[in-house]
Amino acid sequence: MSGFGFLFKRHLLNRETNPITRLWSKDKNAATELYFPEYADIFEGNPPNVPVIYFEPGQKPTDGRPMVYGRTRPMEIAPWEFWSGNDGEITYTGKRWHGPDDSHNGLPYQVDVDEDEYLAWCHSRNFFRSGIGLDPRVFIDAVDIRAGDYANRKARFKKENLLVQPDFITCSGGIYLPSRGPSLPKNPWGVNSSYHPSGSREPWYLSDMWGPDHRPDVGHGYFVWFDVDRDGPKPAQSDYDKERYSIYL
Repeated sequence: MSGFGFLFKRHLLNRETNPITRLWSKDKNAATELYFPEYADIFEGNPPNVPVIYFEPGQKPTDGRPMVYGRTRPMEIAPWEFWSGNDGEITYTGKRWHGPDDSHNGLPYQVDVDEDEYLAWCHSRNFFRSGIGLDPRVFIDAVDIRAGDYANRKARFKKENLLVQPDFITCSGGIYLPSRGPSLPKNPWGVNSSYHPSGSREPWYLSDMWGPDHRPDVGHGYFVWFDVDRDGPKPAQSDYDKERYSIYL
């Protein structure tokens, strides 16, 4: 960032009067310690991304391919960061989103929330206080390995009628399948994230964000209205979820 860009960003930050927004902008570790202390204790601050590697741990490339690393961020590792886009929803920066309004040139807009309202929202997103969601400790030492049998799973995806590509995060006690938004023609409703302990054929955790019961009319960049005559019988939510995870177990 140029010197001017840095000063401009700093100027905007100094103008921000919402202390919640200022803290998240200046120090995410401190903000996590204040608003989500259980997560900060686990990860020694703001939860990190999960690494993506393209070789098995400890393996060295032998075929001339570059050693490529990346990062991915499951929404359950820091659930306060996830925003579904619903009207009136609070964001982790201490703002509440509102839909388009004539007084705001027909555009969505944000308003500050007070500390008490924000803390109540934080507790609702905190697994340790609400009991809702996935225990973030499953992501300790987790890694998304794009190697080994990943090539076989990818070939299966191309050959069979799978909903989404077969990537998952390997955790110390099981596997985590990330959620995916809608994509036609195979996946008009999106798929839910889930966590599967080793040796279990049923998920320990399954989100309720996507699927025919939760998002029946949302598509990828467009709306999708279900038509029985055109699309056939609407699948049950449980069958739709199972199709997502059963191939991995």
